[in-house]
Amino acid sequence: MAYDVTLIGQTQPDFNYTFAISDNITNGDAVLGLAVCQDTSAANTVKLATDGSEILGQIIMYEDRTSQGDGKVVTVATRGGMKFKVKDGESIAVGDVIVGAGSGEVREKVASGSGADTATGEVVWEVPTGYAVILK
Repeated sequence: MAYDVTLIGQTQPDFNYTFAISDNITNGDAVLGLAVCQDTSAANTVKLATDGSEILGQIIMYEDRTSQGDGKVVTVATRGGMKFKVKDGESIAVGDVIVGAGSGEVREKVASGSGADTATGEVVWEVPTGYAVILK
């Protein structure tokens, strides 16, 4: 039963945080909406979600502050309804659990067996064509 209800874009501003981003970003607009994970090589740093990674949140703003000596930073929404691009060739259904798929995209979590993902993952609530919507 559908009532035209969506989680997409429902944000909780108290859960938006600014982090340094370790990826070499040349087009800030291209990273908006992508999934990120923690980059443990430096404090308060994220990177585009890698294959099998735990999703921290979604990039909602990008700033190049290199001229001020601060490098490149992103604002990440860590709570709310988030719409992530599903990696080409992957299929996602409502109720699936997703993890990072590389380059800020997502895929279904491999739950058991050889190659099982260790990340907890996030439950999918909506599946617009080519995307997965989660609620964190």
